[in-house]
Amino acid sequence: MPIKYSCCREGEWLEDYNNWYDLAQLYFCTKCQRIKCWRCTQPVIKVKFCSRCSQITTGNNCPKHCFNCPKCNGALKITSSTEKDGKSFMFNCQCGYSFDTGTIHQPQPLSRIIRNLNKNTPYYQLKAFYEGKGSLPKQNEDGDPSWGTNKLPILARVRSKNDVYCRVCKSWLIVHRADVSSTAKFNSTAQDYVPEVYLDRSQDKFLLHFINNSKELMDVKITYSPGTEYHFPNTKFKLGATTEKLVGQTKDSTAEVKTQSLNEDQGNLRVQVSTTPPEVSLNHVIIPIETQLQEFSIPIHVQISGQLSFGFSCMNIPEV
Repeated sequence: MPIKYSCCREGEWLEDYNNWYDLAQLYFCTKCQRIKCWRCTQPVIKVKFCSRCSQITTGNNCPKHCFNCPKCNGALKITSSTEKDGKSFMFNCQCGYSFDTGTIHQPQPLSRIIRNLNKNTPYYQLKAFYEGKGSLPKQNEDGDPSWGTNKLPILARVRSKNDVYCRVCKSWLIVHRADVSSTAKFNSTAQDYVPEVYLDRSQDKFLLHFINNSKELMDVKITYSPGTEYHFPNTKFKLGATTEKLVGQTKDSTAEVKTQSLNEDQGNLRVQVSTTPPEVSLNHVIIPIETQLQEFSIPIHVQISGQLSFGFSCMNIPEV
């Protein structure tokens, strides 16, 4: 069952399910030592570029000649032919769409040619309004009302690389390289610092999993509201550090590799961890939940102590 996490905000903020997030959606500020959501951070555009030709721009469209098909949004192939008094350009798409600009007498960028042909610009809309007053609209001869200016090639939209900083301390959480061909970046995401928590139902038992994907040892303490219809036999335990080869592997593993005592009153609990050797498998702890309920929501607060000390709330959000 998926578990949602809260950011650093508490109180009435958590009463709205929209303020709970997947772990992958959150950041972690090492200076504040707190989890941050998109509302706690500020994105800054580092660079805008066309994803096809890698041309950097400050506008919203490709500054060169990358166009999309108005029918299927695919990339258009552009060919040119030389005429006696100018040039013409043909746009073709694999879906069957084609467009011919006709003869262009003056050298100019393709983007300007298409804009000049676009009758949806404010100038042409105003011109058509006054010229068409008092006259009936013409019947579309081919019977396709959509055939017209909206069938012109569409300038490709640019993409952007966004850096992100914490609104409180102004520390950078995401920093990209300015090179548009590079995917390298500095990340400070919650997945690198916060334990992964998920709820598993094995036959008639509910099991709460904690996985440490960081490289630091953690002391974990769980607190929850008294008087609830469920109980954790152990609320304090250690999560060992992980290694690069363990990240993302533990959750899908099912091998039972060693016994770990979580509650002296209940004896030893068999802890299912990863298929890696026991000495490197202690980054995963499973705690049974004592309850008679078949379905329930578990809001808990988790306090982490170690090189970084922080707390967070998490719960399984019921699916609508």
